[in-house]
Amino acid sequence: MKERPVVDSATDCWLDWLVRGRDAGDIEARRHTLAMLLPIREEILDKANIQPGETVLDVGTGEGLLGIAALQRVGEAGRVIFADISAPLLDNVRGAVAALGALDRSSFHVTSAETLAEIPDQCVDLVTTRSVLIYVAERQAAFNAFARVLRPGGRICLHEQLASFFLGENSSWGSFFGWDVSDVAAMAERVKEFYRSPGDNITSPMLTISAHGLIHDAETAGFSDITATLTSTSRSHLPGDKALVHRTLHGRPNPNMLSPAEVAREILSPDDADDFIAALELAVRAGRGRLRQASVLVQGTIGQLGSSSLG
Repeated sequence: MKERPVVDSATDCWLDWLVRGRDAGDIEARRHTLAMLLPIREEILDKANIQPGETVLDVGTGEGLLGIAALQRVGEAGRVIFADISAPLLDNVRGAVAALGALDRSSFHVTSAETLAEIPDQCVDLVTTRSVLIYVAERQAAFNAFARVLRPGGRICLHEQLASFFLGENSSWGSFFGWDVSDVAAMAERVKEFYRSPGDNITSPMLTISAHGLIHDAETAGFSDITATLTSTSRSHLPGDKALVHRTLHGRPNPNMLSPAEVAREILSPDDADDFIAALELAVRAGRGRLRQASVLVQGTIGQLGSSSLG
């Protein structure tokens, strides 16, 4: 049985994951994460070409990294709409926005990407996301909602990870998320299979997202001048510090999934789990393996009528 992390019923699972689960509650690991995310944020906002006075919709706000930075770019005459399915996350972001003195230029909506409920038609100039559609099963509905809320000539700038790049069937034997654990390759394959076939509504969409699928959904929603820029990299790992070891072993890939150490304890024998965890820790400490990543940046413009470009 694939157990899920136990989260207090009063605690929002997304808030719990972003605050504790993703970085396994380690401050230094969180610094590693931010060092990785901040350049991505700047790339998205640069590509979005935000102009002073525009209204930006940050879908799947999370911690507010995109939206809060967008407030600076739209200026005093612009606005940012923060939208997320998690009310506690939005409360956290509202506090950060209040500290900036920008509440008068902001609004907050608890809503899904598929509906963008309560956000009026044709009220925004830009819709942006980072690692949001990987959690959305009905992506066509999300693109339709994006098209609905955009003004004529409005645009999307969406950055999504392509998880199949490192979880696909062709991933290297003896590699676990890029770490070389060839000494325990059979055990690593069993743990990877757990992640490939989780059967839950948070992880499953990750395994189906693709650049061509996003382009199709954007076309069908009525976007034109669509580009999908794929970036894939492979580089040798550097030796990892204590924080990276902790995050790799004990960080949860998403709010509904166990950490690698927890998965190993769940599906392997006690001795095999010990061997797998030890091998993974050694690989991280030694920097053994390759960091493989893939992402897609989708941009597009909505037409005057918002009708399908497919006719």
